[in-house]
Amino acid sequence: MESYQAKIAGNPAVELIQVSQDHDLGEAEKWAREAKLPWPVLLQKDIPEEVMSYSPDGSVPDYVLVNSAGEVVANGKEAAFSKIESHSSE
Repeated sequence: MESYQAKIAGNPAVELIQVSQDHDLGEAEKWAREAKLPWPVLLQKDIPEEVMSYSPDGSVPDYVLVNSAGEVVANGKEAAFSKIESHSSE
């Protein structure tokens, strides 16, 4: 949450979404509300396969930065936040 608040919350060019491995959107959203997560939740089945397959080790959580064209531009938390930070300082 600290990284989100510092680098994404005030950045209108970036939207964080959570991709849940749950099969029930209602349950995934309920969990996100209880956890007080301020970003939207989608189910894994609703994400393009090329984005989901970019996580080579399948770790949870994983960070994949996708541009507005749906292209993966960074994989992993450090790479994603570095890319976000470099674009917000331009």
